Parts: sequence; structure tokens; C-alpha cells
Amino acid sequence: MSIDAFLVMHAAVVARGDDALMMPGFPGAGKSTLCASLVLLEKWRLLSDELAVLDPATGAMQAHPRPISLKNASIDIVSTFPGCRLGTVYRDTRKGDITHAACPPASIAAADATARVRWVVFPRFEAGAAPLCEELSRAEAFALISEQSFNNERMGETGFRALCVLLTGARCFELVYGSTDDGLALVNQVCGA
Repeated sequence: MSIDAFLVMHAAVVARGDDALMMPGFPGAGKSTLCASLVLLEKWRLLSDELAVLDPATGAMQAHPRPISLKNASIDIVSTFPGCRLGTVYRDTRKGDITHAACPPASIAAADATARVRWVVFPRFEAGAAPLCEELSRAEAFALISEQSFNNERMGETGFRALCVLLTGARCFELVYGSTDDGLALVNQVCGA
């Protein structure tokens, strides 16, 4: 099946069983660090750290686990996690220091398993910020996710309906946090872990 048949969004996606947590956001929002934390510390299954792929026909997120992109301070944070394996760190690129954390073998083994989005979290890391969790309406989430979609407009009505289906069973939140521990605590609060 062609990639054009799927709705593709800039978001990290992790899952517990059949329930997925989608984390859309602009670069620098903290998606990848939070994604790596959930996968390596909390044992969520990695679907993707960067591209959410939704099948409009089924409403399910497709998995395509690959190494998790990390940059700058995230490298030091994630490198301390048990079982973390990092690739070569490339210094002083136009994005600063960059590397990748290896995808857990369990996520690779489950690459054929799909999941339905149950939670949509828009993470925003702000150094030193007090933790904040605010529930969003589905209409607000729709607008924000549309900004992160690569092909929603090109898909027309199919893309619109796919986003509606994605959000039908999901609760949506904006999270602001000043540390990885605070971010994990907020996700666990939202997802009931």
C-alpha cells in the first residue's frame, strides 16, 4: 500500500497494548525525550518517535519503530536510562549535537501490531517550568494536529474524516513541564498509569 493512502503527522506515538498515546508538536517541544523516557523507562511500545501514520480505513496507527532522534541536552538525559544504547554523537551540527537511541527489540518484534489513539498529548518542555496539565477540546486538538499533518489537505475529505475518527475516542491534553520526571508524571496522570 502506498504511503499516500495514510495520513502522516509530525508526532511521536507509543502504545500500551492496543492503546496509543500520540504526542504531536513542533521541533524542540520535547517529544523525542519524552518518547524515549516512556519507551525505555516505562516500557511503552514504540510505534514512532517522529512520524504518526494513521490508516484512514481502520482508524489505527501503524507502527514503524526506528531509532529515536535525540539532540543536545536530551542526549545526556536519555544516556542514563537502563538499557539505553546510543549511536555516534555528531557534534556542532546546525541542530547542535545529535544522535539516535536504539529502538527496543520488543518494539521491533511488534512492528506489525497497530494501536488506536486513546490519548493525544501536546508536550512542551520549558526549563524550570512548574508542571501543568490542561485538557483540550477535540476541536482545539483537531486544529493543532492539522498544523502537524504533512498531507491532511492533500487527502481532502478522507484526511478530515481520518482526523475526526482519530479524535473520537481520545482525550486531549496540553502538558507543560520543566523536567523529564515531571513530564513522565503528567503522562502517567493523564493515562492512568
